[in-house]
Amino acid sequence: DSSRAVAAVLPQLAAGPVHHAHMLLIFVQSGALEGGAAQCSALRGGAAAGLVSSPAAQHAFRPPGRSAVRLQEWAARPAWESADMPTYDYRNQTFPVILAGMRRCREDRGAIPALLEQLVERDFFSYFPVNLITPCMYFPSGDAGCEMATCEIRAARERDIPPAVIARDREEYNFLIDGWVSKDMPSDFTEYFDLRESASRNTGYNGQRVWRFIHTNLCFQKRLQQEEMGWKRDFNRLVSGMHAVVDCEIIEDIGHTEEGRCEYRRRLRDEPGSILNLYYAYMLTLSAIREVSKGPSFESCAYLGDASIPPLMRALTSDDLLASDSVQ
Repeated sequence: DSSRAVAAVLPQLAAGPVHHAHMLLIFVQSGALEGGAAQCSALRGGAAAGLVSSPAAQHAFRPPGRSAVRLQEWAARPAWESADMPTYDYRNQTFPVILAGMRRCREDRGAIPALLEQLVERDFFSYFPVNLITPCMYFPSGDAGCEMATCEIRAARERDIPPAVIARDREEYNFLIDGWVSKDMPSDFTEYFDLRESASRNTGYNGQRVWRFIHTNLCFQKRLQQEEMGWKRDFNRLVSGMHAVVDCEIIEDIGHTEEGRCEYRRRLRDEPGSILNLYYAYMLTLSAIREVSKGPSFESCAYLGDASIPPLMRALTSDDLLASDSVQ
């Protein structure tokens, strides 16, 4: 099942070149993959997290391992609320390398999106179990969930979910990647969502407070200029890329109007590093897909019996763009 890694990138990559970084929702936590059922479970779980950028997720947030008193103290701290929003436009020795990869990606927009548009229509890459009741472990908030009608999505009807999908997911919820353990066990609150029916769109929800917390508290802020701290800069770039993808989804839904052009300038063109980091995240995904194709389970995956998927996957993973030196 290693090739299921691509599941996270399919919906938005297929939407067009500007959306190529949606895969960040997965690979930011998984890094280079070697294939195998454990990695597939992790990737699939991360893909479900992609619903956060769609209208699905309105969470009640809390940080882990704190008492009620400490939680109140932590949530009341105003520093991050008023802090300047960090930017991740690093002009160091890797900058020319990323630019070269960006140019290579822009030259090749044909085969990969077309293949992804076909793959995303398959059940194997579309159904994901999500528990939207589970609170976030990091963001301290007593805010009530969003009640905007535009934010509402509907879970898939149980009778529409292929039994093979349910059987698969009941066995794949406990996984380990790079020393991190993540458990997404089925529960009474777990529901299936069909990404074909839950497309990302502009709901009008203002997520600035959440993004400010992510950039100021979860991204790295210290010792970023030191040469050996490249991994911190890479992480920040990926988060910036994820933010840029959400902005792209909003702008696309607004359309080619004066409002859309204004939002493009505000969210992307005038935001340092946003577009470059979007391509950086895309290149990371291409590299990860290539690594997955080398795994032992790639050729043996049955894709829940869908015989139309293996030829598409082989065509995707053999595309020259994945092996390009500038992308790798």
